[in-house]
Amino acid sequence: MRYAIVVLVLLLLAGCGEATPTATPQPEATQAPAPTAAPPTAAPPTATVTSTATPQPAPTQAPAPTAAPSAVSLTDSTGEELVFSSRPVRVACLTEICPDIMAELGLEPVAVNDPLSTDPRFFGSRADEFRVIGGSFFEPSLEDIAAAQPDLVIGLGGVHDGLRDALRPIAPLYIVNPLTYEDSIRYLKEIGAAMGRSAEAEEAAQRFLSKLEDYKARSPKDRTALVMYGSDVNFGIDTEGALTGGLLAEVTGYPWPNPPPDQGGHASGGIQFSLEGVLSVDPDVIFVQTIAFPGFQPPPLAEQLAANPLWSELRAVQNGEVHEVSFSLWSTGRGTRSLGLVLDEAMPLLYPDVFGGSGSPSTVSLTDSTGEELVFSSRPVRVACLTEICPDIMAELGLAPVAVNDPLSTDPRFFGSRADEFRVIGGSFFEPSLEDIAAAQPDLVIGLGGVHDGLRDALRPIAPLYIVNPLTYEDSIRYLKEIGAAMGRSAEAEEAAQRFLSKLEDYKARSPKDRTALVMYGSDVNFGIDTEGALTGGLLAEVTGYPWPNPPPDQGGHASGGIQFSLEGVLSVDPDVIFVQTIAFPGFQPPPLAEQLAANPLWSELRAVQNGEVHEVSFSLWSTGRGTRSLGLVLDEAMPLLYPDVFP
Repeated sequence: MRYAIVVLVLLLLAGCGEATPTATPQPEATQAPAPTAAPPTAAPPTATVTSTATPQPAPTQAPAPTAAPSAVSLTDSTGEELVFSSRPVRVACLTEICPDIMAELGLEPVAVNDPLSTDPRFFGSRADEFRVIGGSFFEPSLEDIAAAQPDLVIGLGGVHDGLRDALRPIAPLYIVNPLTYEDSIRYLKEIGAAMGRSAEAEEAAQRFLSKLEDYKARSPKDRTALVMYGSDVNFGIDTEGALTGGLLAEVTGYPWPNPPPDQGGHASGGIQFSLEGVLSVDPDVIFVQTIAFPGFQPPPLAEQLAANPLWSELRAVQNGEVHEVSFSLWSTGRGTRSLGLVLDEAMPLLYPDVFGGSGSPSTVSLTDSTGEELVFSSRPVRVACLTEICPDIMAELGLAPVAVNDPLSTDPRFFGSRADEFRVIGGSFFEPSLEDIAAAQPDLVIGLGGVHDGLRDALRPIAPLYIVNPLTYEDSIRYLKEIGAAMGRSAEAEEAAQRFLSKLEDYKARSPKDRTALVMYGSDVNFGIDTEGALTGGLLAEVTGYPWPNPPPDQGGHASGGIQFSLEGVLSVDPDVIFVQTIAFPGFQPPPLAEQLAANPLWSELRAVQNGEVHEVSFSLWSTGRGTRSLGLVLDEAMPLLYPDVFP
């Protein structure tokens, strides 16, 4: 009776399956009874619910539509079909795969009842503001759910099925039952499609699968592991039939088969076990999870098990290879982000010589474009951005800056609505407010070469200054990887770099390259162009005709590849397509550059003007973004305008 709650959890696991501390729920679970109290009054959801005979198979991924469809449908793991008159937007989460999916889609739940959301790798500090659903995991408060006014509620099979009728006046209930990571991906894509986020779902799925394939390819697979949970009086293990156990079985030795059902095996892959059984295999590494609840905080599982003499005989115990991990992340997260983080935690502990060792390094160093070496006693976490490649990098790493002084962050393709909460650094681009930077308490400040170098000494009491000077997209990739490595996000940096390079290669391979383009910026009295030596100009030169060489320095050429120019010079080449950028600042909002240039008679003689092929584009994205996400978006905007028949 000492740990009655844990015993109950394990009995549920092995028996009726209403709850499971493994990574997967039980399909044969007895439904939790609906609360007897009448649910609070709420606006009727704009959805109808029908029952189908069999669960819906994984759908074929369709491209994200540009407008909301007239109806959206979802069929959950029980075969229940939910039909919405418009896309669901407000999602309440009763199970932890739900906030995992929301984070992967770049969205936020309107209410949660789990601890996973508070992990900063999902929503950062924004989770502090999430509405919390009271009650228990098994019997969540209907009043709290109704107060969140959701369009959709996501619950767990075998636990929340019995709430469907009680929730019907509030919002439709979508039941998930993820038994494999393929299930996790399917739920991610189905919900992503329903919410108009198919592209984000596909990217998240590919990010996870790429990470898994990388670990599989590089893992020696010559060590054995075990995942345990529970208490000393009653504990369980993940077999290779469990979600997390099966995941580890793909990247390392995991000699724990799931017995047949008549011998105690369970659909979830989690089974009760004994220390004698563990010792008979004697794994190299053991991951232990302590099950805790509000009002029930037991000692760590390894400490509980230490009272058993068999525990000290285990090789993992003797070698210091027992690692306490998060029950919330490792067992109940179940989504692609959780599973990716499990791999990121497990592999350095299993193979430190291959995957960089466990924990944070004792020191982290960065050497910037000026040759300045920055040494950190631990990984930098809080980054303040003085130049736009910085939020670009943060977005690619799945992080958020603590302060910005640029408009790029407000582009919803980077951080969505989260950018509204970012601290803004006052002053000007050239002279940012030191007080605002200090108030953000950064670990690292990122600035631009030739602009912010002079701030280094003034910033030294606040945080180290890392100067970037991206002249080519190879530079952009290098900065992404260097900062990613320093922040413990090498895998994300590598994925982002490959995503950009794959996009570039695809455009290069498919482009006819039979039209010419030009990028212009400035004003009618003084404008410049990107030559092929500029970052954006050079990028376009790889995918289309771009006949604008950078002159030698003694003839006005510049290291940045941007030079002042004339309309006579533009007319002498007469490009097919012109991309124009209007430079604006706070307090200075000129007319669009094309309108300014229209006063010059030569402008109307240009073929691009006559054919309606002059396109206003964002100066912030096209000129000052400079990172891999910005450059990928430049290609996505440019190529359909250059070759609409090929890239509609």
